Amino acid sequence: MAYFTDEEKVHFKDQGYVVKHDVVPVHLIDKASDVIWDEIEADRNDPQTWINAGPRGNLKCGSHPDVRATLTDAPIQNMCEELVGKDTLRIANHTFAKMIYPAGHDNWTTATGMHFDGITCEGVYDAFTVAVTVNINHIKPRSGGFTIWPGSHKRAHEYFRSHCILNGLDAFRDTDGEYEDLPEPVDVTGPPGTVTFWHNLMLHSAGVNCGRDIRMALVSRFARKDLNEIRFEYPEDMWTYWEGL
Repeated sequence: MAYFTDEEKVHFKDQGYVVKHDVVPVHLIDKASDVIWDEIEADRNDPQTWINAGPRGNLKCGSHPDVRATLTDAPIQNMCEELVGKDTLRIANHTFAKMIYPAGHDNWTTATGMHFDGITCEGVYDAFTVAVTVNINHIKPRSGGFTIWPGSHKRAHEYFRSHCILNGLDAFRDTDGEYEDLPEPVDVTGPPGTVTFWHNLMLHSAGVNCGRDIRMALVSRFARKDLNEIRFEYPEDMWTYWEGL
């Protein structure tokens, strides 16, 4: 049985991502959530302590077995391989446990921290093929959700066919270094267990959390097993190495 419909595969090719609900079972989400709360410097029963809480960055619990189980005990790798090709992928990183704490105001924006994964440091290219963002709690609009710029993967691919990949965000900048002609971003929402599958060249970020709850999400990357051999290839058909599409 296929995990993705034909329409979803077309959407992935055109927009660079697909959102699927109920991918990770509730019992796995609940265990991961308990581990995360043990690391957060806030009182689970007092929402006032969640505002601008910590720690920031990737939580250390990303390597905890109950956090990793949301990836390894759910069909996520099989779903990614339906897009890329059966038995083509390996897990490329520890799971990144990413919290966006309530800001305590309603000045919502998405552009802060806009980036590609793996090309965030000048001169560094940490290649992968496809990534997933897993909602651990219910992510509401304008509440720090995973934010994506639809179609940016196609623009980046075309740019890197004739420019150095290490230039990163120059694919979206004019000669003065200002961003130009960006599509409207999508603020991904959804209940626990919702998974966003996204192309490695998707421009993305997390919006400011103007909600009440801590935004809890896990990010994992998959890479083709032969990626070291093709990592700097940008063929005319950008889906050359995506057998499922």
